[in-house]
Amino acid sequence: MRSKDRISYFYDGDVGSVYFGPNHPMKPHRLCMTHHLVLSYELHKKMEIYRPHKAYPAELAQFHSADYVEFLHRITPDTQHLFTNEMAKYNLGEDCPVFENLFEFCQIYAGGTIDAARRLNNQLCDIAVNWAGGLHHAKKCEASGFCYINDLVLGILELLKYHARVLYIDIDVHHGDGVEEAFYYTDRVMTVSFHKYGDLFFPGTGDVKENGERAGKYYAINVPLKDGIDDTSFTRLFKAIISKVVEIYQPGVIVLQCGADSLAGDRLGCFNLSIDGHAECVRFVKKFNLPLLVTGGGGYTKENVARCWTVETGVLLDTDLPNCIPENEYIKYFAPDYSLKIPNGHLQENLNSKSYLGTIKMQVLENLRCIQHAPGVQMQEVPPDFYIPDFDDDVQNHPDERINQHTQDKLIQRDDEYYDGDNDNDHNMDATHTNFHLDFLYYSPWFSHNGGSWPTLLRQRQWSCTLKSCIWKHDFRKRVSRSSFRVPSQVSIISTEGGNIEVDHNYQVANHRLIAVHCFTFILQSFPAFMCFLSIVVGLHAPQTAPNNPPHKHEKWR
Repeated sequence: MRSKDRISYFYDGDVGSVYFGPNHPMKPHRLCMTHHLVLSYELHKKMEIYRPHKAYPAELAQFHSADYVEFLHRITPDTQHLFTNEMAKYNLGEDCPVFENLFEFCQIYAGGTIDAARRLNNQLCDIAVNWAGGLHHAKKCEASGFCYINDLVLGILELLKYHARVLYIDIDVHHGDGVEEAFYYTDRVMTVSFHKYGDLFFPGTGDVKENGERAGKYYAINVPLKDGIDDTSFTRLFKAIISKVVEIYQPGVIVLQCGADSLAGDRLGCFNLSIDGHAECVRFVKKFNLPLLVTGGGGYTKENVARCWTVETGVLLDTDLPNCIPENEYIKYFAPDYSLKIPNGHLQENLNSKSYLGTIKMQVLENLRCIQHAPGVQMQEVPPDFYIPDFDDDVQNHPDERINQHTQDKLIQRDDEYYDGDNDNDHNMDATHTNFHLDFLYYSPWFSHNGGSWPTLLRQRQWSCTLKSCIWKHDFRKRVSRSSFRVPSQVSIISTEGGNIEVDHNYQVANHRLIAVHCFTFILQSFPAFMCFLSIVVGLHAPQTAPNNPPHKHEKWR
């Protein structure tokens, strides 16, 4: 059992400013409420906080069709009247409307899940959390159920590069049809969904008999439930099935979708789960001590969604939270009692009898017995991570426009971000030497020579450095160019650009900044020109002396 889990938490405030439209049940504002509640309980001090990158179209096309991704990229509220046929083809409309910054919204939440998977792949954390993700209904070529891009499928595809078997668990009130459909014919991903089924409830799939095809036969597990299931019934069934699944399938990593619309009182849900019951599922999955990727999902009573995901963040951190919500920017949403628990006023009759649940459990376990052993894969080269360029061409082409927050993150070094002085978890790191390459991202006017733009020249400028006691922050792609870090000791620099110059000078980096590196390098590179200039000046002012050879016979000394 791990002594302490390393948790990476992904959040971008821009994702919470999206507006689906009046009367639409999806409110991304719930993500801002969740994040501020997490901050008010000071949970951010116990984990690493990251702003996810915006997933590139080529990354989204790892699962979705290229024409569908291009369509999402092009359409806006002002131009949607030009795409009438395409909107019908790709299922955009009342449930999945076109709104401002639609594609950016998809890029952010998908980028968070992809980054979370990459950190798990590289063993940079034990648990990765992206509450903005979990949009499990999107299909390869169409939107569905408020979902445009299926970030879960993209994250699982990333995990499959390093793990032979991935277990996907879904506790949203709606069936996780998009993820199941994507992996319906493979045994490398087992999907397990606990959801409401019947009465024409969306999406209308998820019967216990739907269990996969071909190589994926018996690797899709559906647990169809009826209205009003409570904590006791749900958690008992959940633990019995998931424990057997893990025993038989032996996954290398688990993806857990924590849709909060299964809570009592949800605007679209019909279950009677409390926050404690919902969180108990998260606690149980965490006890397997496997790499874990946790996402959000549905949830349409936004104050309860924020409560639930904050409690579950605490569960992942092994932290009990007081019931009284601390002061925060969104405290008014939790009036009048300002408590972390759901008020008991929305209970429904539990239509799930013991005999019905026993029958479902028996059918699921019977399907699991058909799996002879955990499937394996042949040895093969691990596919590389998708390459993320350091600079956005749009930023270079429009230098007069205000740059966005993501670009600022690349240019600004944030000192001591989420750093608690001597109480920081990393302050006792042993002194080590770590070799890596730096692509410096500072404005350096002296690099604009020969008519070149500074981004182009800086992108070509690489350094090999050795840092002592280096502490990385924001290194989820292990690219130091996207990181801010502190250097309490000295730096040894070797430059191999612009000739065969080699420098091995040690100096102290003041205030933990590397700007001095640029100044020092500029002096070194300018040194030959400076010496040449100095020799000319000295030559002009030096006293003349008699030559060794005697003067010409027609010349006189003066």
